[in-house]
Amino acid sequence: MNTLDSYPSALPVLVANVSGPYPDGVRDGIARALAVPHARPYWPILKRAYLDEPAATRTKQGLAAALAAVADDDVLDEILSLIADSRHGESRGLLLTALPRSSNPRAHQTLEAMRSDPKMRKVARVLLRSRRSRDRNRA
Repeated sequence: MNTLDSYPSALPVLVANVSGPYPDGVRDGIARALAVPHARPYWPILKRAYLDEPAATRTKQGLAAALAAVADDDVLDEILSLIADSRHGESRGLLLTALPRSSNPRAHQTLEAMRSDPKMRKVARVLLRSRRSRDRNRA
């Protein structure tokens, strides 16, 4: 996962093992290795693994990173639903990172709303500042 080279041929193996009988740290590493654009076709599998994973694990964080990396406007409703569900704990902060890439106004509205969430406000504020800065530079 710490390479600039793409590895699309490894993705099926990683996906097959992300929910395997490995220690949490290993599964977290596998999940984070799936946080690449080429993993987009595996959205349903990654989402299922995320939903099945207990909230307080490193693997849940890794899966959130993978989902955020592959999310696009086609799955915006699903990302917003996951973000809204507080049972997913702190991993929702990583899911928020998918929203600034969206052109859908609901993504921005959700970031704004998360500014008042005690657990998500810090991440939401950073992402909103970054988005505003990027928007100013484009103008």
